[in-house]
Amino acid sequence: MVDETEFRETLRELNLVHCVFEKTILNNHYPCRFSHRHLLAGREIAGCKNTEARDNCVEVLSYLRHCANFALKIMDKGKLPHGKAIRVQVGGLHGLGNTLDPQGQELTDINALVTAAITRFDTLDEIPAEQIVRGIAEFKGRQKKPKRS
Repeated sequence: MVDETEFRETLRELNLVHCVFEKTILNNHYPCRFSHRHLLAGREIAGCKNTEARDNCVEVLSYLRHCANFALKIMDKGKLPHGKAIRVQVGGLHGLGNTLDPQGQELTDINALVTAAITRFDTLDEIPAEQIVRGIAEFKGRQKKPKRS
């Protein structure tokens, strides 16, 4: 078993461009044409094949996180627990998709959605936060299975 320090060092040596929507992709919620998966020390990780697209995703995820502060009652700016991070990513993308397409067509590519948002709005602050907050608040991750008696 590889310890966390070794894992991080190996990851740095591979020089992979980390995908900021990794949780969304690895949990098979939404695909991205620029993502690629790797198996490293028994862990699956997601990388990005396009640095410009990744930079756009970083900006959009930052805005989604900003909107999530209200929806998830987040006070600190530190790293989110896994469940809340998934809600921000998946629920935020869903809300963003509803903002861009109120008919709610199926999201087929994260990069296409991020690019459409950046193209349509001059600044990210112009994206209506209400839809983002609603998407985050309504997203329910995996539900706990009831305990057997």
